Amino acid sequence: MSIVAFLLKAIHGRCTPPLDVDCLGAKAAQGYWAAVDEIHAHAGEYGGEERSLTKAEQELDDVVLNEGRRFHVDESALKACIEKQYTTLEAADIDAGKKLGVYKTPTFFINGMKLDGAVPISFVFDMVDNALKAEGLAPPPSARKEAATAAP
Repeated sequence: MSIVAFLLKAIHGRCTPPLDVDCLGAKAAQGYWAAVDEIHAHAGEYGGEERSLTKAEQELDDVVLNEGRRFHVDESALKACIEKQYTTLEAADIDAGKKLGVYKTPTFFINGMKLDGAVPISFVFDMVDNALKAEGLAPPPSARKEAATAAP
């Protein structure tokens, strides 16, 4: 499975978290997941009370650098990657997204069908389940079905 973050700079600012963790992930997969977990665990805290984007970006950079140290990633190489931000790879991802008609987030492609904008999560689950069934695979039990059967 492949996941590509199509980042719209006008909406997402400098887009630090996806690019920073991608830099870390290229050097240490476990460091990637540790950074993602840390970022998600403290997402509401970044930027302080003033909700400063500049401060949040620095804090996110620090999380990635700290996880890089923890997983013994060459810090100078990691910093160089973070500083680069919109590298050739990200530009290629954006070009690929544009060629596919991606101009808003979120946009999903499931078995070639494009879903863009906010759609109910149940619809996404159904689309993925149907795509798996079309490939002869059994969909995993979903949390929504388990929740429905657990209700009294």
